[in-house]
Amino acid sequence: MRAFASCNRHFAALDGWRGFCATMVALFHLEAYSHFRMLGIVRNAYLFVDFFFVLSGFVIAANYARDLREGFGTGRFMLLRLGRLYPLHLATLAFLVALECLPFVLHRLAPGSVPFSTQDRGIGSLVVNLLMLQATGIDRSLTWNFPSWSVSAELWTYLLFALVASALPASRLVRLLALVALAAPIILGFVSPRNMDATYDFGLIRAIGGFSAGVIGYALYQRFIGVDGGPPVSRTSWTGVEIGCVILVAVFVSVVGTSTLSLLGPAVFLLAVLIFSAEGGAVSALLRSRPALRLGVLSYSIYMVHVPVLRVLMMTIHTLERTLGVTLTTSQIVDGQRATLIGQAHWQGDLVTIGFLAAVVAIASFTYTFVETPARRWSRGLVERHLPVRMKARFEARDPALPEPQPARSDRSAA
Repeated sequence: MRAFASCNRHFAALDGWRGFCATMVALFHLEAYSHFRMLGIVRNAYLFVDFFFVLSGFVIAANYARDLREGFGTGRFMLLRLGRLYPLHLATLAFLVALECLPFVLHRLAPGSVPFSTQDRGIGSLVVNLLMLQATGIDRSLTWNFPSWSVSAELWTYLLFALVASALPASRLVRLLALVALAAPIILGFVSPRNMDATYDFGLIRAIGGFSAGVIGYALYQRFIGVDGGPPVSRTSWTGVEIGCVILVAVFVSVVGTSTLSLLGPAVFLLAVLIFSAEGGAVSALLRSRPALRLGVLSYSIYMVHVPVLRVLMMTIHTLERTLGVTLTTSQIVDGQRATLIGQAHWQGDLVTIGFLAAVVAIASFTYTFVETPARRWSRGLVERHLPVRMKARFEARDPALPEPQPARSDRSAA
């Protein structure tokens, strides 16, 4: 397999996928008594985190594998990654800490509660979150902004990849990561009690396996797709392939749950990434539409802000129940445990779901503009000022001003 080449191409259809997956994870965490929650693809949407890991490996390999091998530097690479991930993580964590302290100011919101006294929102777990160690097994449960375990796992995976990619030639890197991608699901099958649904305990293994699969995916893309700039068949045929892939992903996520079959998640998502990297069919055109691309741009913010929004929503509902003496929730057994679902009728839960997603997207737009973008520009500027001259042109050509991707002006041909 030939050496990695840097790629300045923007895979817009994959951005559309990323926005969809972030939205599905938000729905997965919303416990509403709605028709949405009855769908298997929503109940098992935790698996879409593996799509993020695979896509991350694909994109990082496309943009940085060659640079790291040629002396870009692990420090510069990690500064870019920290600038991408940590500021929003810190902002959402600070907001949740403020909510935890709120009973000191408004006692009626949570009478009798003691801030920082629970396992999932204690001082010790706060330190773990600040150090981005949530996926290393230090805590014995998910804590604070609990989806951030995957951000922690991804950050440490970046570091490991940078070290290895800087030290090994491309051919050896591909062979090593192919073994890792195969071994990680097998290891999870032995050590994880919920197979692929590993988070605070074995989440780092899960991230490393998915990321490695994505790196292998980019090597395959270079060999079979990227060399000709598109899929090897007509647009109509490739549209059929894309539709089949969407059906495969939907059925897979809907039925596997946390069974042993869930360990195939990275392989299924790798196939999806490869198919849609070609952007040769009508489904890809839909994923390149302006709304889909907007969700893709906001995907990280959607992923990080939806739990704080959910926390405010639940605090508001519980306060209304106490002050008005009404019941706004339904108690049900979910996965063998009693859960409190928002709403007492499905239509109520549906309205809450729609309102929740609208609020999440609106707040994500704010955090993308005022947290993500300034932090990324700052880290990129700092790296660019200290970059070797021979690498500056390539670096500047790669998303220099962080523009939002634009939809295609017209449908692309298979070529």
